[in-house]
Amino acid sequence: KTRIESSNEGGAKLHVSWSDGVESVYDLAWLASEAYAPNRDAAPPPPSDLSAIELFAEDFENPEAMARACLERVRTHGAVVVRGFKVNGPEHDTELIVEGFEKIGQRVIETHFGRIEDLRPDNTTNKNTDQLGYTDARIELHTDQPFIERPPRYQILQSIIAAESGGDNFVVDAEAAATYLRDEDAHHYELLTTVP
Repeated sequence: KTRIESSNEGGAKLHVSWSDGVESVYDLAWLASEAYAPNRDAAPPPPSDLSAIELFAEDFENPEAMARACLERVRTHGAVVVRGFKVNGPEHDTELIVEGFEKIGQRVIETHFGRIEDLRPDNTTNKNTDQLGYTDARIELHTDQPFIERPPRYQILQSIIAAESGGDNFVVDAEAAATYLRDEDAHHYELLTTVP
């Protein structure tokens, strides 16, 4: 991934050195005329501290109680991270988690990947493996299944085997992100919230 190594101003120009060895030169007057949002006060970004959304599986007597606590966290904060859920091995754990949510009135929405989408770098476990080309490459921040007519209201991502290196995951509160966009760029927020 190409990134900026350094930048400096000189002679009414902005000089940018990129990680691939290329240097770009931009006219400052042109940059000012094309600025995305000139003279704006930046809205503060959403918080990145996980403590408000973190739960520990051992604090609950059963998956149903954990599911209730999870939904409460999601309603309050937009997301939840549960650590340490392990009972009978990975495959059984997933079913126990799902059953906990089903017992409090939630249901699984099956997609073309199956009832539960089992993602592995070798891509051998999905119902329709030909439609999904996962590798061990990084997957950027995204929303799953936004294209279906009635997307799932909640989604669960369970990490069964931690990566030996890398493997970082990002959890984003969509409401906080939308509020941030609204404060940063009201026009595009309006488009995204009104145009089907």
